[in-house]
Amino acid sequence: MRLLCMAHRGEAQQFISSLQLKAIDNRFYMSEELALLITGEGPFEVLTHLSYYFAKFGISEVINLGIAGALDDKLSLNQVYSVRTLYAYGNNEPRFHSYTSHDQHAVLDAITSENRVLSDEFALELSHYAHIVDREAWAMGKVCNEFKIPFYCYKLISDFAGAKTHCFDLKNQAKIFSQTMLDFYLAKVQII
Repeated sequence: MRLLCMAHRGEAQQFISSLQLKAIDNRFYMSEELALLITGEGPFEVLTHLSYYFAKFGISEVINLGIAGALDDKLSLNQVYSVRTLYAYGNNEPRFHSYTSHDQHAVLDAITSENRVLSDEFALELSHYAHIVDREAWAMGKVCNEFKIPFYCYKLISDFAGAKTHCFDLKNQAKIFSQTMLDFYLAKVQII
């Protein structure tokens, strides 16, 4: 069974309704061939919940879709990018394990930060490692690697990470972001 993973209910809302997924519990939804997990924000939330659903359901591959901040000003807002390699940053330093997605055509890297990126200095620090910053993908890559499950990662650029990031503004656009990701999934990802 293919598992879609998203951090927030807002990101998942269009998937749940359009794909007619039924609630199994407050974070897990299913149809006959597809499941969706709302992991919660941050790597520790992913590590806590993803393994449980792997053990309970026959998951054959994982696709992470979600919003992320650009660390490279050449990236375009509201564009979905496939991620090649996932890095992590926590306790004021990079972590030394990285995970690679199964998308052979991906060329951009992402770094998962344990903390929100709310300063330009922190965004600049992270830009030395990757093009995109998120809060969950690295942990998904880690769990998938442990379980030997293929992992794909697609990020919608919602903003440029740094001092101008306004999380409440992003929350207000959740339905639009969710629809953009659903359109991308149906057009490009559903067939892998």
